[in-house]
Amino acid sequence: MKLKVNHAKSGIRQCYECNFLGHSLLKGGRLGLGKKSEQRLKDKIIEITSQNKGESFEMIILKLQPMLRGWLQCYKYANMSKKLQAIESWLRRKL
Repeated sequence: MKLKVNHAKSGIRQCYECNFLGHSLLKGGRLGLGKKSEQRLKDKIIEITSQNKGESFEMIILKLQPMLRGWLQCYKYANMSKKLQAIESWLRRKL
């Protein structure tokens, strides 16, 4: 078959160093939130909240709600209570 191995992706690693579908694997086999997933969420929030188009606070909230609901639905099995509190406080400061 002559398949090429991607040496950057393959290798022996600790479970917490790997990401799968935006989740990181924690010790004990639990799911955590990946760093890139958290950064992508923050980037989307910045994109929505930094638009200076004269939108009211209610319109910004209406744009954020479906995005946040979908994100939370996608990562609901991840153990991220402390990260979620940090993201919430960051979002409150942003608004």
